[in-house]
Amino acid sequence: MLKLSKLQLKLHFTTPARLPYWLGSMFRGVFGNEVRRMLCNNLDMACIDCRSKEDCLYYYMYEKSVAKRGYAPPQRPIIIIPPFLGKTLNLKKDGYLNIEILLFGEYVKFIPHVLLALRLSGQDGLGADRHYGLNRFEISSAHCGLLGKHIFDGSKLDLANLEVIDIQNIPVPEIREYKLGFRTPLSQVTFPPLPQELINLIRNRLIRIVNEYGDGTKIQDANITGQIIDYQSHFHNLQRRSTRSNKKIFKGHTGIVEYEIKEIDDVGKWLLVVGELIGAGPDSSFGCGFFKFKVI
Repeated sequence: MLKLSKLQLKLHFTTPARLPYWLGSMFRGVFGNEVRRMLCNNLDMACIDCRSKEDCLYYYMYEKSVAKRGYAPPQRPIIIIPPFLGKTLNLKKDGYLNIEILLFGEYVKFIPHVLLALRLSGQDGLGADRHYGLNRFEISSAHCGLLGKHIFDGSKLDLANLEVIDIQNIPVPEIREYKLGFRTPLSQVTFPPLPQELINLIRNRLIRIVNEYGDGTKIQDANITGQIIDYQSHFHNLQRRSTRSNKKIFKGHTGIVEYEIKEIDDVGKWLLVVGELIGAGPDSSFGCGFFKFKVI
């Protein structure tokens, strides 16, 4: 159905850092600049005019505007998920920050490119504060996010320790009550989502990823009934910049939601577990909609 791998990276800041409360747009932007500089032979040419675009990582991550199915832009094959800080963070020199990276389908083969682009990003620094000698980092280490095994020590890469899974084989627990902690904002939807709404947000994201980078298997509808027992939420105005839409502000929420389930079928249980890996809702390319899932 869909192959997936996950990296956990520890970044070591070699200078003091002043980081904004939301890093999704910042990391995506600087990473894209480095990927294009690495791969493009003619930076003055528009991607749409390039004969090599169908084999280009940058094109699929930033420029491809139409998915294999439908007319909307595709989900992106590699997603950087920085932590949502919730406030401006000032790090002293030698501070650390952890980020995660998801890779779908055949794009797992681009792990060396991803690490190199991040290393180059760190040398240049993040955001406008890099011009003042701030926000520069190096990759201290990288681990497989599925098994925890060490794959990169800052100089040597060992991909033998990387686990690649097919999501259709993920084991499913029994579920009656569960709690979700949205660790990055769930954007542009009513918060908190009801149980069926949450399942639909996960399913819709999964369908688009499977159609683009998996085998196109139809994802069945799930049956779930229940209610929200309790929740805490925090509202955020998120700002991003893209080459197609310029600056854009959109809304999102983080928080904790506790659900009680009256009925849930096997597809619904599976989607909840898959959702912890791939997230839910729109704006996945900015690291939005990722949560921790816990059966109570």
